[in-house]
Amino acid sequence: KLSKEKLLELQKSLGFKVNHFAYPKGIVNDRILKFVKKAGFRFAYTTKPGVINSKTNPLLIPRIVIDKSRNISDFPNFLSEGNLLINKFFEDLGIWKTFSILK
Repeated sequence: KLSKEKLLELQKSLGFKVNHFAYPKGIVNDRILKFVKKAGFRFAYTTKPGVINSKTNPLLIPRIVIDKSRNISDFPNFLSEGNLLINKFFEDLGIWKTFSILK
């Protein structure tokens, strides 16, 4: 069971703040959403299919489904380059650089 105390303990042992959360099995409700917000997560991911846009709640980020019919080099085409949230996230992780190598 996740608690704010366990999250702080995890962050201390890792040596950095944990900003991202993925809802187990995509299960999220108002109670869970309040906890995730109170715990201080900046981003949380659902299993609901969709794309992110400027109105997307950063604690309810949908997924882009990529299956066997897709190639990893197709992934950037699913995203809006004007989307500040996802661009910032990808820039922080250096993912755009990785995809530019694949093209």
